Amino acid sequence: MKQQSIASKVAVDMFLVQSIWTAFFIGIYLLIRVVNIFIKGFLNGKEVTGFFNSVFFAGHLYMFIIGIFAIYFLPYFVGNGVTRKDYFKGAVVASFILSIMIPLVASIIALIEKLLLNILNISFYQVQNLNDLDMEGNFVADIIMSFIISPQIEFEINWLLSIALYIINLFTAYMVGWLIGASFYRFGTINGLLTIVFAVFLKILTNSLLRITLDLPVLQYFSILNNLSPNVALLGIIIIITISISIIRVLTKRVAVKM
Repeated sequence: MKQQSIASKVAVDMFLVQSIWTAFFIGIYLLIRVVNIFIKGFLNGKEVTGFFNSVFFAGHLYMFIIGIFAIYFLPYFVGNGVTRKDYFKGAVVASFILSIMIPLVASIIALIEKLLLNILNISFYQVQNLNDLDMEGNFVADIIMSFIISPQIEFEINWLLSIALYIINLFTAYMVGWLIGASFYRFGTINGLLTIVFAVFLKILTNSLLRITLDLPVLQYFSILNNLSPNVALLGIIIIITISISIIRVLTKRVAVKM
């Protein structure tokens, strides 16, 4: 069997498993949302957020979490004769496809939801995002908020750009989680904790560069980046993603498999 076909099989297997997880995630989130709309929008007559905008934040956290668990596919594949290289290549492809699938599914649900809510005469309001938040000047709180909440464009304003941003955010969140998980798996707790700091820095830096591409101000701690042009910022995002993937490859290349 050719090496490429093995990597492709890994990608398919991981994508299918994580798609099942994603189906549960979206299903549970959708159920909670239906209850929220019924109580808040239908019974109380208040405005509600759009599905795409609200799932933007939840999806970011979800991809970060399953990214952490991506390393635990390694023992299974190695135990079945798959090389670490093919596991790595397959996992990258699977995570990227998943990052595309989630926004597309969310878009379809958002369009159906909008149609139904218009029929029920329930209106939307803009979800609060990092573009609107005033940071408190507390370093730790600002860092946590800027990690969790990524810059976005309202789906109703520019659906194509909104989806593109969502894909980038989901993929980078997955890579950050995978980087942390791989570090803990290979080095243990102490070095794993140090990797968290580095991975969070990469994610915040990516968010800051995204803000520059959208012509938005960055956090005061990264104000030096305001001098960058949008094109340079976009190049920086590509470089950060490439660095993250390369580090994950190094961490998984000769790691001892724990069966």
